Amino acid sequence: MVLTPLVRGLLGIDVDAPARHVDLAPHLPPEWDSVRVDNVIVGAERLTVRIHRGRGLMEATVERTGGLPGPLEFIFAPALPVGAVVEEQSWSEGAEQHRERSAPGDAPPFDGAGDIHASVQGRVVREAVFRVKYREGWTAIPPAARPAIGDRSSALRVISERLDGQTYVLTLEGRAGRSYAFPLRAPSGGMPVIETREGRAALDPWPTPAAFACSRLTFPAGGDADGYLPLTLRLRSR
Repeated sequence: MVLTPLVRGLLGIDVDAPARHVDLAPHLPPEWDSVRVDNVIVGAERLTVRIHRGRGLMEATVERTGGLPGPLEFIFAPALPVGAVVEEQSWSEGAEQHRERSAPGDAPPFDGAGDIHASVQGRVVREAVFRVKYREGWTAIPPAARPAIGDRSSALRVISERLDGQTYVLTLEGRAGRSYAFPLRAPSGGMPVIETREGRAALDPWPTPAAFACSRLTFPAGGDADGYLPLTLRLRSR
């Protein structure tokens, strides 16, 4: 009940052993920078997958043991921030390297759920590395909530995020009258500008090396039966 949603949803691992094909389409939480999965079963073979995320980089290292001779076909299709632009996609195994550069301004495609994904296709004989380099987009990180037993829900909810031209539209829900603070990264790495908002909002420096900013939001009074109200921010980078 826990591992299946984790492997298939969060990490996006899909194995077709008869076709000797593996898909890896991770949707990592914004605050995660790495994850490792051992013993991914592909017929009689085992894979170890290590995913690493840096500024403008998503990388997967795949190690293969056991099984039949001949390569496994592999696709690495990580979810990217809203507004990200792919600059280079590559995979390598030993001295063999394949690189594909994207045209300037090309945006990665949306999948059926509205996510933005890159896609690198290659093969794994023993160990292969798949990389996606991109220009950063928008990333919002809602604060972690640690309720006690019996507490009502009060966490900030991210309902949707999208681009409207060059404007980042972020729809949230929060408890009426409550203020929240959360990290927010803009494509330029600098302080974004608030175009419009509901309720009160302010942007402040956030002291991290990743150049995050902190958005303080205060929801209006009122709310539904659960005490929640929607709030929409429209932001643009400088």
